[in-house]
Amino acid sequence: MNSISKYIKTISFNTKRMACNFGLGNHPDFLIIGAQKAGTTSLFNYINEYAQNFISPKTKELHFFSEKYHKGIPWYKAQFPLRTKKGYKTGEATPDYLYYHKCAKRIYENYPDLKIIVLLRNPIDRAYSQYNFQRNSNKTKAYNPLSFEEAIKEDQHQTITEEFTYNYKYRSYLKRGHYYEQLRKWLEYYPKEQFLFIESEDFYKNTESYLNEVFNFLGLEFKKDIKLNLKAQNKTGYSERLKGDTREYLQNYFRPHNEKLNSLLQRNFKWD
Repeated sequence: MNSISKYIKTISFNTKRMACNFGLGNHPDFLIIGAQKAGTTSLFNYINEYAQNFISPKTKELHFFSEKYHKGIPWYKAQFPLRTKKGYKTGEATPDYLYYHKCAKRIYENYPDLKIIVLLRNPIDRAYSQYNFQRNSNKTKAYNPLSFEEAIKEDQHQTITEEFTYNYKYRSYLKRGHYYEQLRKWLEYYPKEQFLFIESEDFYKNTESYLNEVFNFLGLEFKKDIKLNLKAQNKTGYSERLKGDTREYLQNYFRPHNEKLNSLLQRNFKWD
């Protein structure tokens, strides 16, 4: 029975992709592009659960513009509903899009009118969360046997490549926190007016307020008489706290990156 169901789903998807080949199909109205371990799962799930006029793609993270671009735009469009009612929105959330340097150009060439949401978390906490998440992960390919201190030293000596390699994806604890370099690339293509930047720490402290801001930005409407349950999702467990001297080292490491970010966005991210 499972094989029959899978076969039917395959036929259905291939039919959708064929329709998209002929110019039919939908496209995202917005993207949540990152950062990884900064609240993207919580935000996407809140939108999916509480928005009256949102229709979800097949899955939250499609990884198309980072890892699956070779599949072609018709494949990507087939991930979204073939048709939507007037006033309805759709979009996805792939944190790798912020980080991978080819994504901004690829996305702009296909969808220049998108609205884009970026959640930015203290890069120290983000790095340690990524490390622990991968240590706890069932995906053995993501597991890192090194200590956190060894892992960040290894990351510092890595060379950024053109391709989305294993190390680029899974061993990028510090480089994913170079927000200035990443956003500067995005702002070469998209004007600031198409972005909503949210500090993750504020998002978790005042979730309902920020969710209202997101809905207004995207043109979403809350379901009537809905009771919000805004508990953080996809949280990472820690076997031990980050060492004080490691945090101090990373404060000094990230300080120049954060200062340039503040200047670029005209914000004041007070991360320590």
